[in-house]
Amino acid sequence: MLDNPKDKLNYALRKTIKENFTDQIEKLNPNEYFKSYHNEFNYLVHSSTVVTKYVVVSIAISFDSSLAIYITKHTEEEYFITMYSLKTNKEVFSEKISGVYIKLKEVAQNEKGN
Repeated sequence: MLDNPKDKLNYALRKTIKENFTDQIEKLNPNEYFKSYHNEFNYLVHSSTVVTKYVVVSIAISFDSSLAIYITKHTEEEYFITMYSLKTNKEVFSEKISGVYIKLKEVAQNEKGN
């Protein structure tokens, strides 16, 4: 099982860390003050998974909170800007940006966010 010296070392380190820090981990309990507001805090965040073809560089939410704007990187010469509807999870816009050597990190929005 642990024939490789690297595996033995990793196992020993994980075991040592677990033994030394298990007693220091505290369970965080909710603040009693907020106990009566329990139902108010449920389901505040909705999440879903969207599969993309390429590596995600950044994601922004539009100003009107209706779109997610993804920047994905295919190669050093090719990036894609894609917008997905947050209500339907469908792609509503996509554009390829390409050049000799480019770097795309962020997309600017207009005041309406569309």
